[in-house]
Amino acid sequence: MSAPETAAVDAALASRRRGWAVIPVPHRSKAPRVPGWQDLRLDGADLARHFGRGPSNLGVLLGAPSGGLIDVDLDEAEARALADRLLPPTGAAFGRPSAPRAHRLYRTEAPPTTARFVDPVGDGDGRSMLVELRSTGCQTLIPPSVHPTGEPIAWAAGDEPAAVEA
Repeated sequence: MSAPETAAVDAALASRRRGWAVIPVPHRSKAPRVPGWQDLRLDGADLARHFGRGPSNLGVLLGAPSGGLIDVDLDEAEARALADRLLPPTGAAFGRPSAPRAHRLYRTEAPPTTARFVDPVGDGDGRSMLVELRSTGCQTLIPPSVHPTGEPIAWAAGDEPAAVEA
């Protein structure tokens, strides 16, 4: 296996050890292509089979499948600028060069419903997503994935997600 393939398998195994349900996502894509990906539960040899066949992105199922893991996705620079003042600190944050620390991971015993918050005014080109609270039924790319723009997704803090109340 090449270095990117080994990195994906190693990251998938490490994520499973954390209790996270991981799924393969095509390299430089955000969208899973495995039918029924929401119900996919990979372990052991399945991980090597799914992540060891060329470059692959790594998705993690959010909410109930990963023990209450939720992702606060800060899409706009304004949201990222306010995040440290408004969100609880967490040991698990990642992003890419153009959007550092854009994702903050938390654990909760009762995962909330996914919610999306859009800019009600927009920038002239329509309304843009400000923040998404992603939970059960969603997935998010985690390191060492590559964003569709070609930017690497990397941990800014790769420790444990903070436990929070829903």
